[in-house]
Amino acid sequence: MRHSIPGANYCHMHSHRGLEAVYHPTGQGVTRLEGGREIPFQEGCVVLYAPGEMHDQTMNCAGDDLCLQLLLPADAVPVAKGGLCLPRLADADVAAEFVALSRGHTRVGPIEQGILNMRATAAVLHVIQAALARDAVTRCSPAEAYVRRAENYIKRNFQTLASVEEVATHIGLSSNHLRHLFKELRGRPMVQWVTEVRMERAKSLLVNSRMPLKQVARHCGFNDEYYFSAVFRRHNHMAPGQYRNRH
Repeated sequence: MRHSIPGANYCHMHSHRGLEAVYHPTGQGVTRLEGGREIPFQEGCVVLYAPGEMHDQTMNCAGDDLCLQLLLPADAVPVAKGGLCLPRLADADVAAEFVALSRGHTRVGPIEQGILNMRATAAVLHVIQAALARDAVTRCSPAEAYVRRAENYIKRNFQTLASVEEVATHIGLSSNHLRHLFKELRGRPMVQWVTEVRMERAKSLLVNSRMPLKQVARHCGFNDEYYFSAVFRRHNHMAPGQYRNRH
């Protein structure tokens, strides 16, 4: 569902049978849970409500609510309680899914319904994962927060990552300081961890695709197939082709 909400609008306390995810691409306001907790929201924010969770909403500035509601299995409902907030939905693809799914779909067959269920579930799981990751970072030490941000950046960009300096610039530290923090908290150099991320991706592609080795190497951030093979052999004690055949 999609709702255009005027400013100063108040929606009284209510709940839903399913889990509700509300994306606010525009507007700002505050929602209150039955227990008294307040969750402010602004443009780009997503708020999730557990099944049966009473909540209201006050709009301070006019905007849109894009709502997805998912019925959970009966044995999962007691696990979900309260509300969860992602202050900013940064993934443009997930934001586009909220826009597409909230347009409403009627008279769909079972196959299309299954596809819609999976798309909505994937969007909601992304929000949950991102919100929990953000909460974990805010509760940890500043050093741990920097290292986690570096790890997340590497996981997203390992295919094109050029240097440690690129990661350090992204998170706002000097490269030497970041190297020191990573080694201290993770027990190994950051460049080694980058290679480990690339090797895990390589093993997945070797087992689950028919890509030639040159293409696997490129997808894992290596410009040279032979250098990729040498690194793979050093980390996995066998050549990429041998690994593929064995698995």
